[in-house]
Amino acid sequence: MSMDKSRKQGYKKTEKLSTEVKNEMKKTSALLLSALLLSLLFGGCGKRGETPPAPTSPPEEQTLPADQAGGTEEHTEEEPQADPRPAEVRVITRPAEDLDPANIASRGKNCLLEIYEPLFEVRADGSVACVLADGGRGAEGGFEHEKGRYTVYLREGVTDHDGNPLSAADAAFCITRQAGAEGWELFKEATAGEDGSVTVLFSRELSGAGEWERHFASLYLYTEKAYNDHGGLTTEACGTGPYRLESVGEDGSLLLTPFDDYRQGGEREERAAANVQSIRYLFPDSAADRVITLEVGKADMADCLSYADTVDFREGGSYADLFRVEGSWSGVNYLLVPNVQPQGMMNNENLRRGVFYAIDNALLASYAGEGGARACTGLANPDCPDLPGSGESYESVTLPVDEVRSLLRQAQYVNESFVLLTAEGGVEEELACAIQSILRPLSINANVVKVPREELEEKLKDQKAWDLAILPVEGRSAAEVWTKLWTDRDKNGSTVGFLRDSRFNELLARLATEDGRTGENLAAVQDYATEHAYAMALVQLYRPVVLPRSCTGCYLTGSGAILPGGCTYE
Repeated sequence: MSMDKSRKQGYKKTEKLSTEVKNEMKKTSALLLSALLLSLLFGGCGKRGETPPAPTSPPEEQTLPADQAGGTEEHTEEEPQADPRPAEVRVITRPAEDLDPANIASRGKNCLLEIYEPLFEVRADGSVACVLADGGRGAEGGFEHEKGRYTVYLREGVTDHDGNPLSAADAAFCITRQAGAEGWELFKEATAGEDGSVTVLFSRELSGAGEWERHFASLYLYTEKAYNDHGGLTTEACGTGPYRLESVGEDGSLLLTPFDDYRQGGEREERAAANVQSIRYLFPDSAADRVITLEVGKADMADCLSYADTVDFREGGSYADLFRVEGSWSGVNYLLVPNVQPQGMMNNENLRRGVFYAIDNALLASYAGEGGARACTGLANPDCPDLPGSGESYESVTLPVDEVRSLLRQAQYVNESFVLLTAEGGVEEELACAIQSILRPLSINANVVKVPREELEEKLKDQKAWDLAILPVEGRSAAEVWTKLWTDRDKNGSTVGFLRDSRFNELLARLATEDGRTGENLAAVQDYATEHAYAMALVQLYRPVVLPRSCTGCYLTGSGAILPGGCTYE
């Protein structure tokens, strides 16, 4: 047995070798030496391919003098422990247009949720938690504010993946850079404080939770040095999150590995845990490719499939023994909004009401989600106002066809074509085409106009370019939907789209303040909007997530994105 193997088994120390043992060792050594000399002398004389005779085996156990044994205890080398975490989790998600953490308007940024962190996080249950904000400081848990001035306190000791400390000056840099993004029109300036805080000044107080979330929970932080060192972070990444970008594959996939120095923890213990050894984000081109990639075992989970695409992975499906499907109803309410400018067709209230009454929302849900959508109960829909305790649902409503025709006659509408504006691709386009087909039997002619998603907001500003528009508006409550959609003012102080209705603006202004977000004010807004057909809620979508059976705990964000690193596994 070799010396290395003897060490692995452990040595036994003896104070003195007996004469008998010493003599035996001398004999053994002589035999070994003879065998070695014979091998050296005659090793070259054998035939090619013949195996030389094996040397005589040494004793099974060997002892050493006291000065070499190194102690009285038995020593064993510990075998390295196997990492119990999954070696790699492969995730299918929507492709990112770029990796710029400031370009939050672009789609497919789920991969960045493991790399970058915001000041606050809205969780799947609607609760808000501090992330890079220090929840132990500030009157409101991480921040305080007064008259449009918000001071946010940062956690101490946070570093990015390059080891650069994250400072208040870095936060001010990120916020200022973010200010060019959609929805930051109210921003004025951001300044760093000496106490580790950043103060953000807006032109007015933010309107409730909706605007606050948009500015503080949808903002990734990073260091200015990382921004400069990594080419503006458009093709590279360097954040403060629990995972770092390791490499980009030839197929465009992204490999993430744990950030060993991540020590934020605190209120994000579950989220911060790096529960897998690596995460690989995959971006198949089409829905069919995504399904196939799961079926052939090249991916473990997906958060970008439609409800219809998950049929084979649900209970009873062909792959239900390998996968399961979880999800939640979306907080996004798709709204049909009329353009009530004085010169437009939809300025006629009877026409607006006639169109709204003609739309069968239960049928619309079946068009939009193939079982993964449901009709909204309200948000000023004339059939089912979203008022506390109304108890109504679209399933119980019979469409008032005779009343629709009566309203159209009063509006003197005779099959004129009007523009139904929508973003191309996605659910909005499906809804627009479904509405068009629903209205046609009643001789209501909607001409669907599709524009690129990134151009929709600019198109809406052109009052002559549309009559009705389908807009996705995210919010956890009806009040948030109203305030987020209609609190922007034009130069005359009126809400965009409702320029002549001072009463509606007055009601919205009450709801837009934190003290004014009462049930009474919400009911007043919705009553008035229902009476005048100012908006119609369409559908809510079910956001499914396909998971492997080994995933015992699913971590979803408030937007329905899955965080593989925060999930738990068998």
